[in-house]
Parts: sequence; C-alpha cells; structure tokens
Amino acid sequence: RILIDDNTLVSIVAALNAGFHVILYGPPGTAKSTLSSFLPVELYGAKCNVHTADSEWNVRKVIGGITVSYDRSSGETKEVVGPRDGFIVDDIMECYESKLATTEFDTVFSVIDEFNRTNMDECLGPMFTAMGSDQKLLKLEYNKGFNDGFLEVMVPASYRIICNMNKYDRTFTNELSEALARRFKWIYIGAPREEMYADEEALVAGNVFGSVADIQPVRPTQLEKIRPCSESEFFNAYIRRPIFDIINDLRKDLELGTSYKIDSIRIASHFLDLKLTLVDWDSYAGTDKAAVYASDRISEAAAPITDADKRMELEQILEQIVTDTIDAALAMTVVPACESLEGVDAIERNQERFHKYGKCLSELERMKTAF
Repeated sequence: RILIDDNTLVSIVAALNAGFHVILYGPPGTAKSTLSSFLPVELYGAKCNVHTADSEWNVRKVIGGITVSYDRSSGETKEVVGPRDGFIVDDIMECYESKLATTEFDTVFSVIDEFNRTNMDECLGPMFTAMGSDQKLLKLEYNKGFNDGFLEVMVPASYRIICNMNKYDRTFTNELSEALARRFKWIYIGAPREEMYADEEALVAGNVFGSVADIQPVRPTQLEKIRPCSESEFFNAYIRRPIFDIINDLRKDLELGTSYKIDSIRIASHFLDLKLTLVDWDSYAGTDKAAVYASDRISEAAAPITDADKRMELEQILEQIVTDTIDAALAMTVVPACESLEGVDAIERNQERFHKYGKCLSELERMKTAF
C-alpha cells in the first residue's frame, strides 16, 4: 500500500495518458520506486522492466552500440565485434511482443531508478527525436554494416519511460539539458502533509491508498488510441485562458516556446477528465460530467440541481477541480523552466504569478532554497 494525495496520483496518470514520459522526484522513502512499478501494472496491464542507473552507464548500455564479445565454441577464443541492443531497445521490442496472445502483459514500461546517477543526456541522446515528435522513430545507427534491415524502430504508442530520483538538485538539473528535461514531465513525490498523518499511521499498521481504485483501468489498446484533447466550453472558459495568461506573463522573465503551451493544455485536458470522472455524480441528480463540459459557467453546470445545498457543494467541487487542474498542468510543464531564473529575488517575484496554485508555489519554494 502507498500513501499519496489524489492530485499527485491523478497528475501521474494524466501525464501518462497524454503520451508523456515521467520523472518522479523527491526525498528518499516516499515510495517513488513502488509507485513507478505499481501504477503501470494496475492501470495499464504493463510489465515494468526496472533498470538502476550508475556512473558507468553509457549510450551502448541504454540504447545500443558496437561491442566486443568472445566466441569459445570452437575451442579457441575468437574476438567478435558486432552490434548489441541496449535495454531501451530490448524493452521496446518486448513491447511489440506484448501484442502476442501468449504474453501475460499488455505493454512494457522502462523504469529507471537513481536517474540522476548517470549522464542521461549522453545515454538517451538517440532517443531525443523519438521522445519529442509525432514520428517516434528511434534510429539504430550502430547496426549499419551489420544488420542493415534493422536501422530504425518505431516506438510503440503504449511504451513509456518512468524515472525516479531522490532529490531535486540544482547541480544535477543544470547538467541535464533543457532538451532532455522537457521530454519528461516532472512530478514531485513528497513526504505526507500534516493532515495526512492519521492516514500515514493507519498505513504503517497496514492499508491506505488514496482513491486509485476509483480510476478505471486504461488498457493499452486504449492507451495507444488515447482520445485526442478536445475543446469544450468549460475547458476554454476556466482552464485554457488562465494557463495562457500565466505563460504569457512569465515570458517577461523567461523565454518560453509554444511547446510549453501545447504541453500544458494536453496535461490539463487529461487531468480535468480524470478529476471529473472521480466526482460522485449520483449525489448531484440533474447534471453530470457531459453537462459540465458543455457549460461555460460553473453555475450553469450546477443549475439543474434542485437541492440548494447540493448545488453549492458541486460548485465548490468544480471550482477546486479547476484550480487543481491548472496547478498540476503548470507544475509539470512551466514551473520546471523557472530553474533558469537567477537568484532568490527572481523566484520570489514569480511566486506571485502562481499565488493561487499550491503545488506550483511549493516547487518554487524548493528551488529558492537551492540557491
């Protein structure tokens, strides 16, 4: 069992559903490794191949390359030079095998523990294009001259990488290129908050895990064909505009490309959908999730509810969902870019932009203490 707040859980699922790879970071002992292996199995029917990074990792081990092996089959030792796939390519090929009826899993996720213990820019270099474009082709240059029929592989739509690291270290994040950092969505896994202490003690005794059971499993056939982000009156009125306004305002201090807006909207769309799915609609007769999407005002969505107390209750829930959605989307996309701000004063000045969003403020506060 794992103790984790609902919004963090929904953030992870939303990022994966939106097609992103994920980095879980935070202090030791907060169940990042357990989470990264548990969620893919429970929600996507995935097999998780766990790889622990170390300082000796290189691109040959992670993606593949030319290696030297020794053949002793003839009685003599012969040196054999040839290509060998790394664990990422092995996992991708195993992901294709998952389509066979003989396998007990439906897709494959690569889980990388201790992500910050190696030079991931070098190790994942050949994956940059495949991780950052719609044409998810991974070039296998090391096969040239050896296996010319296998010079590239299409990364399956159901394949994901989840990385874990035990800190948010400026030294490490400065070494990580912006190009690679942007290809992941960063999600902080912190120690339990004070209001969660009672649940934590129950967990120690034996059993609490947020509301993960309420999120319907997403099988890989759906993950591959995940619904595209669709516009709605509600999303446009309450989510899109505030996100755009904050990013536009932040550009006074940081150069942020259009991709930050694209990623934020994709994350927000999936996060909102998951949060609305978790609402107990049976308690609010007269309205439902579809009615909310069709409304451009919260009061309009709740208007059909005849019980005044229930109507007000739903309005408050929807207002909180809006705040949580914007908070999660910005915390995973825009806020990590604030690492580039120089000095405590710059971070404090930018905290005002995010004053309504607790997760964003917490991230900025952690950055501030690193200076």
